[in-house]
Order: sequence, then C-alpha cells, then structure tokens
Amino acid sequence: GSTSARAAIAEYYARHGYHVDIDRIGLTASTSEAYSWLFKLLCDSGDGVLVP
Repeated sequence: GSTSARAAIAEYYARHGYHVDIDRIGLTASTSEAYSWLFKLLCDSGDGVLVP
C-alpha cells in the first residue's frame, strides 16, 4: 500500500491509543490476495492446508 494510506491507518490507531508502525501495515486489493500472502508466509512448499 502507499505510504500515505498506511500513515492514515497508523494515525487512526494512534487516536485509539495504539502505536502501529507504518512499516508493519500491509494493504491488499482483496481478501484472496491477503490469504495468498498469509499462506506464502506461514507455509512451506508441499504443506497441506485444511480450509473448512
């Protein structure tokens, strides 16, 4: 996501008492893209994933 969008999200959380570094915010175009990133981060090649 763009720096300005991530900064706006960080500011939103700051107004609610939470510090979130913009470098730790990731924006995706869809939930499918988010799941793709998640599986790539957490799974190794050949792992099975059970989706209920």
